[in-house]
Amino acid sequence: MRLMKAATPLVVAVVVAGCGNLIDTEVIGKTGLTRSADGSVVILINVCTDSVDDVGVYGSRNGLAQDQQNTTLGELHASKPQSGSVQVSLTAPESPWTADPVVRLPDDPGSLFIVVASTDGDTSTQAAQVSATRHQVDALPQGFVLVSSAKQTARSEFGSSC
Repeated sequence: MRLMKAATPLVVAVVVAGCGNLIDTEVIGKTGLTRSADGSVVILINVCTDSVDDVGVYGSRNGLAQDQQNTTLGELHASKPQSGSVQVSLTAPESPWTADPVVRLPDDPGSLFIVVASTDGDTSTQAAQVSATRHQVDALPQGFVLVSSAKQTARSEFGSSC
């Protein structure tokens, strides 16, 4: 019982210290960013359970009021749900993916963008999102992937993560 009383404030502190909003999200996989041989941005998604068919690309919260939503930089939609290992080019998506509208990353290579892969555009079921700047993606060595908040991991490790 003594352990339970000591742990309760810690759990409350962790919950309260989060982003400020409690959102019930079912995480169904992991999202990463890499670059192709020609340097273009590629989204990698490891779908562990369920499937994804929507990818939203959003701007950062810099300069936004608390009640404003992030700017949508573009959306990608698959004609049918995708599972397993998914790869989508941000600038030139191939079937079954299409861009609507064309994804435009921020002009400033130091500006953050956020990628969210979900099922039917419902962000309550999504692969863990990734955020990075174009500069971070451009500086990424071949064979590596940015995950979470621009943390580098080997592509082989990303491919086996579930």
